[in-house]
Amino acid sequence: MGEHKSKAIILASGPGDARQRDQILSLIEESLKPFTLTILDSQSIAISNRVIIGVEIGLDPAHAAAIESDIQEVLKEKNFDVALELL
Repeated sequence: MGEHKSKAIILASGPGDARQRDQILSLIEESLKPFTLTILDSQSIAISNRVIIGVEIGLDPAHAAAIESDIQEVLKEKNFDVALELL
């Protein structure tokens, strides 16, 4: 994990199909660019007109609230729920 002190999982869920899944994942990745962190893993599924995305990151835990807030703001207009949990 290098310089990062902690890990977190970002969970996002909302309406969509496989095409929207890819768009939402791109929006999440773009939202993470201003932060010093490492994307460790990501998984996603599109099922029954719902998209669920999980992204594991290595981060400074002091940045967790700002990361969650930025992603929530970006995905709010897409009607997605977002949560970040420190591990």
